[in-house]
Amino acid sequence: MPNLWDVASLKGRSEIVVPGETLSAIFWNAARLRADKVWLREKHLGLWRSWTWTQVADAVAEIGHG
Repeated sequence: MPNLWDVASLKGRSEIVVPGETLSAIFWNAARLRADKVWLREKHLGLWRSWTWTQVADAVAEIGHG
């Protein structure tokens, strides 16, 4: 598999996709902008489960508040 990750054909973006000066600011802005879009899918006991940006932001806030 010599060309499994052919990065030569990939091109970067010059525009800002999600604004923010820090990683945490970028995360919270992305969560606000993408609210009900799927952030992650995982398989649990044979069933696929989707996490939205809002659900992940709620979990991060809950963990952050201790």
